[in-house]
Amino acid sequence: MYKRQFAKWGWKKYNKAGADKTGLVAPRGARLKTEAQAAQTPGPAKVARQRSTKTSASATDIVLAKQANATRMLFENDGSYRFESILSSYAEYISGWSEPSMPWRSRHKPPAGAPQELSILQNFRAALDHFDKGENETGGVVLRRAFCQVEDAVADQNVEAVWDCCLAVPQLALSQGREDILLIFAKYLKQLTSVKLPGHPLSKLARDMERIAAQDTRQLQNYITRAWKLWIDTVTRVRGREDPVTIHLKRGYVILMTPEASIVRSLISEFENMAQNMLAAEGEERTTATILELENLLTRMYIPLLSMSTRMRADALLNGILLRLEHKPCNKDVPIAMWNYVDRYLSFSAHNFLASIADFTGEFQVAEARRAMILTAPKDGFWVQTAAQLEKYLREEGRHEEADEIARQRLEDPEPLGHGTFV
Repeated sequence: MYKRQFAKWGWKKYNKAGADKTGLVAPRGARLKTEAQAAQTPGPAKVARQRSTKTSASATDIVLAKQANATRMLFENDGSYRFESILSSYAEYISGWSEPSMPWRSRHKPPAGAPQELSILQNFRAALDHFDKGENETGGVVLRRAFCQVEDAVADQNVEAVWDCCLAVPQLALSQGREDILLIFAKYLKQLTSVKLPGHPLSKLARDMERIAAQDTRQLQNYITRAWKLWIDTVTRVRGREDPVTIHLKRGYVILMTPEASIVRSLISEFENMAQNMLAAEGEERTTATILELENLLTRMYIPLLSMSTRMRADALLNGILLRLEHKPCNKDVPIAMWNYVDRYLSFSAHNFLASIADFTGEFQVAEARRAMILTAPKDGFWVQTAAQLEKYLREEGRHEEADEIARQRLEDPEPLGHGTFV
């Protein structure tokens, strides 16, 4: 209406953008602002392009958000990530312990004449046995002792830190149905290593173990199974199939886990080849001393993990070995003392392991009978070394009467003892 009137009156100069309706020209700042707003107003084509760009950007944002959410779930909440993370940390730790230079026994040696200190695993098993009997106060004392040993092992970085803390104790707690003790242990190990070994593979492993123990013990059971295989595969690759430590780990695996048939079939031949190679390289005395150290590790590392089912498996496997040895053509109707060195040692190892299992289950008469079979041979160097090992073991177990009898027999014809290679 006003525009038509202005045109009629000839006031065209006021009929344009920027003119005030009062008839006054708008200030320069206001005109510039109005012109800028007009310049920013898009046309139809530009509007369409902007809508298309916004739609594309929104779709991209949605995809990125979904990917970020999936990543966050994987790395923070998904048990499969924790499972792979704990295996990766343990593999890194194992790789160092697979080197031939690493000492496969505790560096803490007891004073002369004193019994060897129980391992972390042995004390944990003793504590759980006390708890099962309702002896909670005694169990608590033994458990505190085990926790003190954990601190020493972590500080010293010995074999019990890598084996007992990272594999054997969790396996024991799960097999005994003591998830409560497992969680206490996992939290303690995590706190201890985060302070003493920040950034170390053991610290990363302890952190993941604590989270898995709190969330899903089935994943922890899978970790234990895979960890055994990690040990065997890594040590075999680094040390070789017929290395003493490789054979030692396989002996535990075929008894305590569900072994592949190929490992069971090859174990005896690999054991025989190991002994033959050591005999050729080091002689009988050092070979005997070295493999007796492995017999001691069997007691510390494997016996506490035995259950009823694994004990039955051990009985079947070890008695099968003895039967095979007795029926070899070269051994038939021949006294054990006349067998070749490898067969004689295999016989000793099987009887000794069976005797240790009988001691563990309280069948002391069965154990004594097994050891009597070991010591029937003439008193050559092999007899003296194995008798000394048995006497030491019996004194640590408090079986002093049997130990005194072995000592009496040894003193009748003493022989110098060798020293093993795992020092």
